[in-house]
Amino acid sequence: MNKTLVAAIIEYAKKLSDENLVGENGTVSVKEGESAMYITRHGADLANLTEADIINVSFFGSANVSEKEKAEIAVHTGIYKAQPETGAIMHTQPVNACVCANEGVTIPPVLDDMSQIVGANIKTAQDLTCEYVLKAIKGRNACLVRNKGMLSSGRTLDEAYTACLVLEKAAKTFIEGTIIGGCVSLGFLDANLQRFIYKKKYSKANQAAKMNEEHN
Repeated sequence: MNKTLVAAIIEYAKKLSDENLVGENGTVSVKEGESAMYITRHGADLANLTEADIINVSFFGSANVSEKEKAEIAVHTGIYKAQPETGAIMHTQPVNACVCANEGVTIPPVLDDMSQIVGANIKTAQDLTCEYVLKAIKGRNACLVRNKGMLSSGRTLDEAYTACLVLEKAAKTFIEGTIIGGCVSLGFLDANLQRFIYKKKYSKANQAAKMNEEHN
């Protein structure tokens, strides 16, 4: 067992809980190498997570897991394979993100940091399956999932956690803006330019340092 990765998962699971970002079935995973991950068990209490609540599984399957865990593992595996630079994934249930997810909306670029860290918009997957999730999260660091909350991803746990925070803030802004007559969104080109600059320049050195910190 990689004690450093396990400790990092426990640390960020507690952060998610402290920020009230998880419901009954939050999940956190970190990629190990190119074909395995550490992932929290289904139903684990993220606020009081222990080493026993985290399992190491291969991308090629594991027999020692429940059916619900197999389904979640399949989604995480699919994201890791489709987005090779992704190193961590979080499945959470923040209040405002859940409201938007259950309505099946696409959140436009209502915040600068949303465009930079998450993507030019946030789409809703119709179910928590690889087919729907990969389509919704393509080119982004997060997506909503109808009736299941949201998924955030990143090169590191820190980036996935930040994407979760930012999406929840964007969802809150979108909801409140809609109530009073609508949000003023960033232009499509501006939103994508901010995303490009963030990924290629401002975040690169920081995430490299975070990755080294989480894995060593």
